[in-house]
Amino acid sequence: MMAWIEWTRGRGTVSGAFLDRSLRLVADHPLARRLAVGQKEPIICPWAMVKAHSWS
Repeated sequence: MMAWIEWTRGRGTVSGAFLDRSLRLVADHPLARRLAVGQKEPIICPWAMVKAHSWS
């Protein structure tokens, strides 16, 4: 969940760190796997495109 929250804030690096740790702890966790696949695409979260919405 923290990975998704950080991704929506526009913090892909932090999000990736959370995902890496999650997948190390539970390699077959379905939500972590889905988020990891989604983050590999070069798409910025629409919320993060607007600074006022990204909680930065």
